[in-house]
Amino acid sequence: MQNDLTSGTTIKDSVQRLADDGKETIGVLKDRASMVADTLKQQYTSAVSRSVDFVQARPLAAIGIALGLGYMSRTILKLGMLAGAGLLLKEIVGPKIEARMNRGSSGLGSSSGLGGTTAGL
Repeated sequence: MQNDLTSGTTIKDSVQRLADDGKETIGVLKDRASMVADTLKQQYTSAVSRSVDFVQARPLAAIGIALGLGYMSRTILKLGMLAGAGLLLKEIVGPKIEARMNRGSSGLGSSSGLGGTTAGL
């Protein structure tokens, strides 16, 4: 085997050390992921339990909150869809309108782009 000029170790040793470091890092990451998953499960269980307790204690308030959240969600989605449709329409129709406006602004007595002239106005 060839020796590494700076430390005197072989390339095989360097690769083995790198692999060992990688395995150690993977082990640490797995442990952290497991801890995060456990924490999330506990928080989820706690949130569900508190929600059930609230609904049982105040059923009318829970219905009101659900209706309010549903209305807000619908409104936000509707506005988002309208905005998205507007942007899509602008992308599709915008260049055509812009081209017509540019053609119509070349002279004072030119056509308005709607089939008529501006002379009679």
